[in-house]
Amino acid sequence: MQIYDMPPDTREREKIVGGIFDLYQLAWIAGGAVLYAFHAIIMFRFFSYLSLVVGLVFIVWGFVFAIKKKDDLPYPRYLWLKFKHKRKTKYFVNAGVNKKLDFSGEVEE
Repeated sequence: MQIYDMPPDTREREKIVGGIFDLYQLAWIAGGAVLYAFHAIIMFRFFSYLSLVVGLVFIVWGFVFAIKKKDDLPYPRYLWLKFKHKRKTKYFVNAGVNKKLDFSGEVEE
């Protein structure tokens, strides 16, 4: 029996925070926490404790962007590629084809 050495799968980033989050995931979570703190400091004067509850949206947003994957891509990367695809000029190959099915190659005058 022959044993083959398999190279490690290097597509995944190394988990540095407790084996759960990599650096980019940690950045998304920290970004959500910073936006939450900024929102709480600014809006607490006007809406008191309601601003703390509304600010939780930023933390949830940070966790969703950190953890969720779509088509084996991190969610921010997936959204960026989707955005680029929507903005790209699309050329339709069959646009402007004649409606009658004549393939003789003759040109009508």
